[in-house]
Amino acid sequence: MAFESCKKKPGDNPSGEKYPLTNLQLKLTGQERATGSLIVAYEVKNISAKDYIMRENSANLVIVRITAFTTDGNIYTDDYELLDLLSNKTAAYEFALDVTAGKTADTGKTKLEFI
Repeated sequence: MAFESCKKKPGDNPSGEKYPLTNLQLKLTGQERATGSLIVAYEVKNISAKDYIMRENSANLVIVRITAFTTDGNIYTDDYELLDLLSNKTAAYEFALDVTAGKTADTGKTKLEFI
C-alpha cells in the first residue's frame, strides 16, 4: 500500500494525450482517525488496456479529491495525484487528510472523486 501526500503539480505534456477518467474505477476501502488527520484508504483500478504513466504526461495527471465531513458540519478537502497505473491493475493508496484535532469525522459522508 502506498502512502502519499503529493499535491497536484503543473507540468509539460509533450504527447498531448489525455487519460480518460472513464478508464479508472475508484473505491473507498477504509478510514481511520488519527490525531489531526483522517487516514483515508482507497483503491484505483485501471480498466483499460493502456498503462497510464503519469510522470511522462504530467499535464494530464490523474487527481483524486478527498472530501471529509465532521459531525458539526465542517468540511475538509484535499487533492492528491496518483502514481503510474498499469493496465488492468489495481493500486492501493492511503492519504492523511488534515482534520482539526477534537473534531468527529462523519465517515459515512467521506467522498472520493477524480478531478
